[in-house]
Amino acid sequence: MLSVYSTYARGVAILLRRGLCWRSEDWCGDTEGRYAVVHAVLSGKCVTIACVYGPNADDPEFVLRVWHRIMLNGPSTIIWGGDFNLILDPTVDCSSAARQPHPAALAQLQVVMVDNSLYDVWRLCHPDTLEGTCIIKAWRAWSCINLWLLAGVAVAWVTRVEHLPHTLSDHAPVLLTLCVRTEMERVFAWRLPSCALCDSVLLLEVRGAIIAHFDDNEGSVSSPGVLWESFKVYM
Repeated sequence: MLSVYSTYARGVAILLRRGLCWRSEDWCGDTEGRYAVVHAVLSGKCVTIACVYGPNADDPEFVLRVWHRIMLNGPSTIIWGGDFNLILDPTVDCSSAARQPHPAALAQLQVVMVDNSLYDVWRLCHPDTLEGTCIIKAWRAWSCINLWLLAGVAVAWVTRVEHLPHTLSDHAPVLLTLCVRTEMERVFAWRLPSCALCDSVLLLEVRGAIIAHFDDNEGSVSSPGVLWESFKVYM
């Protein structure tokens, strides 16, 4: 799933591994290469995965636009990641030299997170770690603007989340590993509790059902044994 603006600027993608137990229900991307959203069934669970590349401008409407698109297909488990271009907590998510970009957009994202129980899972797993995903060497500054925001049961799926080394750009990938546990349905064979045979009311109902069965089917077959076999199936 791709959302591409041009070969020189912007663009996001959601890539799926072959063999994944996955069924896509709906997906979309904007024309400016800013976000892609896919609604799917993953291992029997409804999920919404969104990838975002936030604008380098203070645009709270962008946050709302993406969130409304995420919620378009109804309730599901939300996995929202990408370069948000926002610093959630200046006290731990950036160096002193880093500036706080886009306060209005940040305020809007915080409202969405609080109202919908979205969590920054990297900070959740590393509450005291001071390191960034974006390094600006000229300013000797770092900040955490690449995020994974998860809601609902997806937080319990997290087995690993870490910042990988900077290699191809000034942004570090954020590796998130999830274990989606499929709940196997258990099939139970019904058995009549033995104590029920001591219930006089139940015995009367069973006796009445037997009499009604033979009355309703009298003369329908040549052998009474057939009625007994059909009665066993009926019971």
